[in-house]
Amino acid sequence: MELEYLIIIENAEEFCNNKKSFLKFLEVDDLISIKESSLIYREEWKLDLSLELLSRDKMIVFNMILFYPDIPTDIIQELTRRIKKNIYRINPGNTHLKVIWNQLAIDRTIEAYPIINQLENMMRRLISKFMIVKIGVSWYKTNTHKDIQTKKFKTDNSKFNDFDFIYNLDFIELSDVLFKKYRTLSVDKLEHIIARNKNSKTIELIKIIDFLPKSNWERFFSEIVEKEEDFIKNKWSELYDIRNEVAHNRFINQEKFKRLNDISEIISPILEDAFTCLDEMELSDDDIKQVRKVYEHPRSISISKLSLIINKSVDEIIACLNESGINNSLNLMTRIYEKEIQILENKFGTIYNIERLPDNNHSLLEKNRNQVFNINSTELLNHLLLNKE
Repeated sequence: MELEYLIIIENAEEFCNNKKSFLKFLEVDDLISIKESSLIYREEWKLDLSLELLSRDKMIVFNMILFYPDIPTDIIQELTRRIKKNIYRINPGNTHLKVIWNQLAIDRTIEAYPIINQLENMMRRLISKFMIVKIGVSWYKTNTHKDIQTKKFKTDNSKFNDFDFIYNLDFIELSDVLFKKYRTLSVDKLEHIIARNKNSKTIELIKIIDFLPKSNWERFFSEIVEKEEDFIKNKWSELYDIRNEVAHNRFINQEKFKRLNDISEIISPILEDAFTCLDEMELSDDDIKQVRKVYEHPRSISISKLSLIINKSVDEIIACLNESGINNSLNLMTRIYEKEIQILENKFGTIYNIERLPDNNHSLLEKNRNQVFNINSTELLNHLLLNKE
């Protein structure tokens, strides 16, 4: 097993500027001693030590590698925590430690992948059967953004298969099929009901209840699977965060690996129950029509307009998208689609009625993009109101 670090010390002068002084500094910790080419921890655990000085100027770079045989995982974790804590004391604020190899973490990541893969494919299986068998084979065809529909063709030139569509959705797009809330009663219809009953003192609740947004889980699964939607959605969001770390080759610690196993033990039986209960589910023609309608008009909005709706600055929105791997050249005028909107909803909460936003300020914003790029949403709104064409 192997651990490799790069230790970077900025603005270094006389302190820890050579191998000897660096090793002496490690021994300040009473539990660590250095003997020839070995590091001894707690007078019991022996690790082979290699230390090289790679750079020596105003910035010093040490390359430290620890090799160890069968040492318990908890001992290695305890030792690495102490090493990191002590190294950061060399020159506080100017010392950086980069882990460039951690065999223990790599092995843990390899163990994590099958767990994530199984949960993801259980979700795909559930959504496939629900959307294809219950709603209809080609439910997606007039609806999702073309970039999603053509993903398969990037690596496979064969004819697009209706049944493969869900397996081309990204992980983040997947759960929204079940958990994204939508209304079956439009604002226009609600206004019509109110106008028609304006002379009445009350309006029957049943007539307006469909204006409340609900997800497919709430509409079709909640009565046959005894788990709250928010509970499942939150667990899936946690899984997504861990999945990203594994997918991007980041080292996950033992606590996170345990959390992944805990989530798996919770989510697996829920998804299995939901899949088993599909045969019991009866959908009316109106149910099917409403579910399909959700996908007929994918949402799209410019970042500038979205900042007004969610009261977040343009910079905050762009930072959130960048953190989630959207690294395109994003700016005030960038138009984002369903995938990006879903990322933002995971961060800031559900965003309603994006498609209803007016679209008459593009030319003004384009002309003034340099002036308004970094201002917050309130200032942007004032800018638009004061500069109407």
